[in-house]
Amino acid sequence: MRTISKGLVALLVSELVSPALAGITVMEYRTVALTNAFARLSQTQYFEQETIVNVSPALAEVSGDWMGTNAGGSTNTWHWTGFARAASNTVFDADSLGLIKGSS
Repeated sequence: MRTISKGLVALLVSELVSPALAGITVMEYRTVALTNAFARLSQTQYFEQETIVNVSPALAEVSGDWMGTNAGGSTNTWHWTGFARAASNTVFDADSLGLIKGSS
Protein backbone atom coordinates (compact mmCIF):
# COMPACT_ATOMS: atom_id res chain seq x y z
CA MET A 1 0.00 0.00 0.00
CA ARG A 2 1.35 3.38 -0.94
CA THR A 3 1.02 6.20 1.54
CA ILE A 4 1.84 9.85 0.88
CA SER A 5 2.75 12.29 3.61
CA LYS A 6 1.78 15.89 3.09
CA GLY A 7 2.22 17.10 6.63
CA LEU A 8 4.71 16.73 9.43
CA VAL A 9 5.82 20.28 9.18
CA ALA A 10 7.02 22.26 12.13
CA LEU A 11 8.12 25.82 12.56
CA LEU A 12 10.10 26.26 15.73
CA VAL A 13 10.86 29.62 17.24
CA SER A 14 12.82 29.50 20.45
CA GLU A 15 14.01 31.90 23.06
CA LEU A 16 11.77 34.89 22.47
CA VAL A 17 12.46 37.23 25.34
CA SER A 18 10.58 40.47 25.88
CA PRO A 19 11.76 42.19 29.05
CA ALA A 20 9.69 45.14 30.25
CA LEU A 21 10.40 48.18 28.07
CA ALA A 22 13.49 46.51 26.61
CA GLY A 23 11.98 45.33 23.32
CA ILE A 24 12.23 41.92 21.67
CA THR A 25 15.32 39.74 21.46
CA VAL A 26 15.34 36.80 19.04
CA MET A 27 18.07 34.31 19.86
CA GLU A 28 17.37 31.73 17.15
CA TYR A 29 14.66 30.73 14.69
CA ARG A 30 14.28 27.55 12.64
CA THR A 31 12.30 26.18 9.75
CA VAL A 32 11.94 22.39 9.86
CA ALA A 33 10.45 19.91 7.38
CA LEU A 34 10.42 16.17 8.07
CA THR A 35 8.88 12.94 6.87
CA ASN A 36 9.26 9.40 8.13
CA ALA A 37 7.91 5.97 7.33
CA PHE A 38 8.65 4.41 10.70
CA ALA A 39 11.03 5.85 13.26
CA ARG A 40 9.84 4.23 16.49
CA LEU A 41 13.23 3.54 18.08
CA SER A 42 15.57 5.92 16.25
CA GLN A 43 15.81 8.25 13.32
CA THR A 44 18.60 6.31 11.61
CA GLN A 45 16.40 4.79 8.91
CA TYR A 46 13.19 5.75 7.17
CA PHE A 47 13.55 9.37 8.27
CA GLU A 48 14.37 12.60 6.42
CA GLN A 49 14.63 16.07 7.96
CA GLU A 50 15.87 19.45 6.83
CA THR A 51 16.41 22.21 9.38
CA ILE A 52 17.24 25.75 8.34
CA VAL A 53 18.49 27.95 11.17
CA ASN A 54 18.48 31.77 11.25
CA VAL A 55 17.60 32.17 7.55
CA SER A 56 14.66 34.24 6.37
CA PRO A 57 12.84 33.69 4.15
CA ALA A 58 13.46 29.95 4.29
CA LEU A 59 12.14 26.94 2.38
CA ALA A 60 12.83 23.44 3.74
CA GLU A 61 11.88 20.44 1.59
CA VAL A 62 12.40 16.71 2.13
CA SER A 63 11.22 13.54 0.45
CA GLY A 64 11.67 9.85 1.00
CA ASP A 65 10.75 6.60 -0.69
CA TRP A 66 11.23 3.52 1.48
CA MET A 67 10.30 -0.16 1.45
CA GLY A 68 10.66 -2.55 4.35
CA THR A 69 9.68 -5.72 6.13
CA ASN A 70 7.51 -6.29 9.13
CA ALA A 71 9.34 -7.18 12.35
CA GLY A 72 11.38 -10.33 11.79
CA GLY A 73 10.33 -10.63 8.16
CA SER A 74 12.48 -11.14 5.10
CA THR A 75 10.11 -9.95 2.35
CA ASN A 76 9.19 -6.31 1.80
CA THR A 77 5.61 -5.84 2.97
CA TRP A 78 5.24 -2.06 2.94
CA HIS A 79 6.14 0.97 0.80
CA TRP A 80 6.16 4.60 1.94
CA THR A 81 6.51 7.71 -0.20
CA GLY A 82 6.64 10.94 1.77
CA PHE A 83 7.21 14.64 1.09
CA ALA A 84 7.16 17.69 3.34
CA ARG A 85 7.69 21.39 2.69
CA ALA A 86 7.93 24.20 5.23
CA ALA A 87 8.26 27.85 4.29
CA SER A 88 8.74 30.72 6.70
CA ASN A 89 9.50 34.40 6.80
CA THR A 90 10.61 36.05 10.03
CA VAL A 91 10.69 39.82 10.35
CA PHE A 92 11.70 41.53 13.57
CA ASP A 93 13.12 44.66 15.09
CA ALA A 94 13.50 45.81 18.69
CA ASP A 95 9.75 46.45 19.06
CA SER A 96 7.96 43.83 16.97
CA LEU A 97 8.15 40.28 15.66
CA GLY A 98 6.27 38.77 12.73
CA LEU A 99 6.21 35.09 11.78
CA ILE A 100 4.68 33.83 8.56
CA LYS A 101 4.64 30.11 7.85
CA GLY A 102 3.31 28.07 5.02
CA SER A 103 3.35 24.43 4.01
CA SER A 104 2.06 22.14 1.34
